[in-house]
Amino acid sequence: MNEIDYQVPFGFTGTLNKLTIKNRSAPRRSKSRSTRDPGGAERRALNFMTRGGQGRTNMLLALTAVLEAGAGVALLCRPSAAVWLLFGSPLGSDAAESMGRVTGAALLALGVGCWLSRHADAQSRAGRDMVAAMAVYNVAAALILAVAGTRSRPGGIALWPAVALHALMGGWCVARLLRRTQGRNGVTHT
Repeated sequence: MNEIDYQVPFGFTGTLNKLTIKNRSAPRRSKSRSTRDPGGAERRALNFMTRGGQGRTNMLLALTAVLEAGAGVALLCRPSAAVWLLFGSPLGSDAAESMGRVTGAALLALGVGCWLSRHADAQSRAGRDMVAAMAVYNVAAALILAVAGTRSRPGGIALWPAVALHALMGGWCVARLLRRTQGRNGVTHT
């Protein structure tokens, strides 16, 4: 056998960067069914499961982007109305309206960040970091809104749905982070 005739049993199309190998290999496709390797089915199943995890992270970030950008635009355009929906009372001063608009700009920035990172590799540091940041934000928002809801009775019409939504989104983010942590330790690969 010549060196030219030898083919490695895997495909590597990644990069070597600071002694870190990023392998983005796809299953090799042979020209005929008879020459397929016996482990091909397992490799295809693993690729399918990995893509599924990637798809769920993409969906999480895309949904977060839409929700946060929508809330941000609402606060930028009509901060007093948005606050009235949450707390049942409008903002009382120009300074409060300005802070509402600043909050709207921050939420819009979170939405843009999630939208731009929704196609990041599920195992990449950028993807993990964005999901971790959104987990912190959603859990904190759920707690802050819940405390505000218990202190100010009856609250606005959107307060408790917002608490529930932030709690669900925070739980989803934490679940994605835990699955990735387990994947790096060899337990799961999503």
